[in-house]
Amino acid sequence: LLPSFCYVYQLQHVPVINSIVSLPDTVDEILQYAEGESAICPTTEREGLVFVSDDGGERVSFKAVNNKFLLKE
Repeated sequence: LLPSFCYVYQLQHVPVINSIVSLPDTVDEILQYAEGESAICPTTEREGLVFVSDDGGERVSFKAVNNKFLLKE
């Protein structure tokens, strides 16, 4: 929904890494999943990932910050 909304209104949005994901069981696993290279600038660590529920119910979102990114800053 968001990418099409942004396209219609000519707005930029962050890259979508994965649109269908099951949350890992632990916070440590979520933080490991947040690690990786930036989709915008592959030569740097990404800041983290934003998780957004899209199941038709109440919208829930949170951000997992990449600890490796924090340590470099």
